[in-house]
Amino acid sequence: MTRQFVMEKGFQIVIFFLMDFWQNFLKELMVEKNLITSAKLNPEKREQISAEDKIKDDLHDNYHFVFATVCGDPAGPGDYFEEVIEARMKIPPLKQHDGLTVSEEMLFQLAIDFCRYFNNKFDEYCEKTERRGSLCFAIDWLEDMRRHPDKHKTEWKIWEKTIEYVLSPGDKHLIF
Repeated sequence: MTRQFVMEKGFQIVIFFLMDFWQNFLKELMVEKNLITSAKLNPEKREQISAEDKIKDDLHDNYHFVFATVCGDPAGPGDYFEEVIEARMKIPPLKQHDGLTVSEEMLFQLAIDFCRYFNNKFDEYCEKTERRGSLCFAIDWLEDMRRHPDKHKTEWKIWEKTIEYVLSPGDKHLIF
């Protein structure tokens, strides 16, 4: 992880990676481990399931909210990402643009921090809801990827594919 990226591209790498990581790896893994439902249930079906399955449905919704809804909004995740950078790197938002470069290692840490940011927000604002601590599985998995890269070849392929995509010509329609 010796590459350097300008922050605007780094932002795109993190956000597109998290979206792809969720859609093409983490979601399937969590369903396989029976941690979440395979899809968000409609209200009628939700009324007919057990309390345990409601928790799994809520977890699915929480992950989908962060990795698809927030990350998928072309103008949405930038402000959150600025807060994550400021917390990790102590760089105020106005100095995060226009040529700031970051190492690939730091960029991956920012991906973990982005998940941790929402997990902390859930804890802070949703004390009495199902969202508390709901992103811990993803955070732990990403941290394990960093510690044991040889055990996570599939996930690192998603990371590499994302970098190739972001660095390829053309507008990526993600604003930072």
